[in-house]
Amino acid sequence: MTDWGIEVGQQLKRVDIHARYGGRRQGGIGPSRVTPNVLLFTDPIKGHKHGYFDGWGDDGCYHYAGEGQVGDQKMTQGNLAILNHKQDGRALRLFRGVSSGVSEYLGEFTLTDDRSWYLTDAPETGDGPIRSVIMFRLHPVEAAPRWGCNSRTRPQRP
Repeated sequence: MTDWGIEVGQQLKRVDIHARYGGRRQGGIGPSRVTPNVLLFTDPIKGHKHGYFDGWGDDGCYHYAGEGQVGDQKMTQGNLAILNHKQDGRALRLFRGVSSGVSEYLGEFTLTDDRSWYLTDAPETGDGPIRSVIMFRLHPVEAAPRWGCNSRTRPQRP
């Protein structure tokens, strides 16, 4: 097993992150087959084009959209890897895109114990029809929490 060696705030090329820790090299959710991690990538500017509205909610949690750009999202593949991360012994590692191919490590997160995910409406890629999107409520573990999580609020779309 590879120990985690990336500090919160550190910026790295995504290709280097995958070379060391595994996971899918494309898409937002990269469950690793070689380390006990699920790598999560967010890029609010690019994400909005695909109906992903990730961000900090008023509840102190990071609300992270599941995978799937067309049609209603389902609890399969990467979404299931996030949902089952605790029972599978995996850490959720969140990165934010800062420039082409470079991501900043935001820290380790875990799903909240209550209401760990919910469904919301968002457009398909390219402002397509409205679909149902899974939103995960990620609570900071290693990253400094902004404030406590609760189950009553969620991020607002611009």
